[in-house]
Amino acid sequence: MMQMKHRISLGVAACLCMQVAGGAVLAGQNANRLGEAKGLYESAEYDRAFAVLERMNTAALTPELVRDRLLYQALCLLALENITGAESKIEEIVQADPLFAPGRDVPPRLREIVDEVRIRLRPAIVAEHYRSGKALFEAGDHASALRELTLVIQLAGGANAGADSAALAEIRVLAMGFRDLARRALATPAAPVSTPGPAPVPALEAVIVPPVVIRQDMPAWPPSRASRMRRLDHGSLSGVLQIVIGKTGQVNTVTLMERIHPVYDALLVSAAKEWRYEPATLNGQPIEFVKRLNVRIAVK
Repeated sequence: MMQMKHRISLGVAACLCMQVAGGAVLAGQNANRLGEAKGLYESAEYDRAFAVLERMNTAALTPELVRDRLLYQALCLLALENITGAESKIEEIVQADPLFAPGRDVPPRLREIVDEVRIRLRPAIVAEHYRSGKALFEAGDHASALRELTLVIQLAGGANAGADSAALAEIRVLAMGFRDLARRALATPAAPVSTPGPAPVPALEAVIVPPVVIRQDMPAWPPSRASRMRRLDHGSLSGVLQIVIGKTGQVNTVTLMERIHPVYDALLVSAAKEWRYEPATLNGQPIEFVKRLNVRIAVK
């Protein structure tokens, strides 16, 4: 009986060795094919390069090789003027790594596609990672929650959000609140394990109170003749201003999302820096808050 156990152990060890060796062979083959594809791409043999990339064994790819394969596939498709195909490959990269930034050696058009795809996918990616971060927080995995929520804040705080900017700003504020709670939980020593007691208190939902205006004076349209001569023909001007209100109620950042008029823009930005508010709060604690204002002025 002991001999049979010994033979079984040897058989398992041999099987494991074969798996490891097989994995190493596949990894080597994939690395060689990627190198071959890169050489063909640099020689402008885009069809052949793409064919080599298609032959790579995707089951044996590391995350880095997956990204590099998709990137060179996108480069080949872009060179072959298959923009839709290139965008599809970039979508896979961005979904796996929302902060992906291509190197400076890639064509400018590919960098543009990366930015366009990220903007298009950003609302869905932000919502997905926010849900994941909130679920991790409520499950008590504060370290993982912190990573997810930090990613949400980075993505939702980017520029060029377009029509999704208000929704992204709201998610960003919520994520910042949960991030701060996760940090606080990680900084608090864990309670010692004891005998079973009362059921744990469930995590409270985040309660956000928006900031309250203390001073938010809009500058008047300048009455000077030179300004009047530079005004537009119609009787009103409009634009969009975004401000970030800090934890003490001061305005930390002023951004003109949609400019109003060269004369008025500078006046508005200067005035906004002096505005003051009662700060927004999350569960009673002051937080930063992104506020967006639609500005319309009548020009006489």
